[in-house]
Amino acid sequence: MTKSMVARHREIRRMRECAAKEGKLARFAEQMGTLFADESVSLTDFSVRHMFEALVEDGAQVVNMHFNNANGGFRMMEADSVNTSLFANIMGQWLYNAVLRAYMMPELIGDRLVRKISSVERTERIPGVKAIGDQVEIIDEGKPYPRAVTSERWIETPPTIKRGLMVDITKETVFFDKTGLIMNECAGIGKYIAINRERRILDVVLGIATVYRRNGSAAIATYGSDNTKTSNALVDWTSVDASEQKFAAMTDPDTGEPIVVTPKQVIVPPALKNTGKRVKNATMTGVTTSSRETRVDGNSIENDFELLCNQYVKERTSSDTSWFHGDFAEGFVYMENWPLTVESESNGAMMFDRDIVQRYKASERGAAGVTERLVGCKNTA
Repeated sequence: MTKSMVARHREIRRMRECAAKEGKLARFAEQMGTLFADESVSLTDFSVRHMFEALVEDGAQVVNMHFNNANGGFRMMEADSVNTSLFANIMGQWLYNAVLRAYMMPELIGDRLVRKISSVERTERIPGVKAIGDQVEIIDEGKPYPRAVTSERWIETPPTIKRGLMVDITKETVFFDKTGLIMNECAGIGKYIAINRERRILDVVLGIATVYRRNGSAAIATYGSDNTKTSNALVDWTSVDASEQKFAAMTDPDTGEPIVVTPKQVIVPPALKNTGKRVKNATMTGVTTSSRETRVDGNSIENDFELLCNQYVKERTSSDTSWFHGDFAEGFVYMENWPLTVESESNGAMMFDRDIVQRYKASERGAAGVTERLVGCKNTA
């Protein structure tokens, strides 16, 4: 550990001791937590062992007595004799930052495909009003206005599920000062909770999971004949145009009225990423006329959509050629009971049976759902 790190830990210990004398430990913990939360202090600036020594009363003696018993022998440990609550609170913020940094993976696209809805229920019944269609009539002078006929419709979302992982700070972690190991474990927790969430969102948006339930019906496939364009490989602007024409032909199942959707996103597997870039960024396009002549025109869809791609699109669809087009967040949601949360055990005493100094768990609870399936079009080759 560097001299600057030693100086930081000494300063933290001095601040804790002053706060304890003044009865302001809660305020001290809040200030330290803020430093970690806004990343005024880097995760690499600290050592687990020296943080333990600085934040636990008589922490250095605790380490020497409980962790560094070179001569062996018998030691009697009184229950709750070592209060690690301050260490738990501040380390919790430190670990949360490590988990969150890994959780916010820029390669993931799921959050851009759904609207996040906070919920306190396991499953939600989202109410709405069924479209009334064009019921507008001519009203003669002095005649009453006709009443629009409406009826209730509702969508049932799938049940939310809790997912998470746990990390322990053990006697060995403190004694051998395994700061890097803890950071790696936290990064792994954040990464895999995020990847799990990504897969679940993509399964719903790409139609792998069938979760759309309307007015109490059985689950309805996300993509059917009304929003799937077959024999439409992504090649050039005409592929996107063919998908847009599929949208133009979609109608409301209740009224027969046209569905108004402005597709803003194209989802592709890695095999189509560069093709998608060429289609999106081309400044000129070739058009074959009826006389079989090629006319060069400007690209009418230049930068007309957001191109989204990662390896999980291929993993979930098992296809290198299928692609998806739509305004997905208009019809796909993520029902969230709670976001990524890091918690420590409530008991501040060391766990005797497994040499666990402190235990933390990271979790999130939610589920992806469909409120309107006709906001996306699946295109196959």
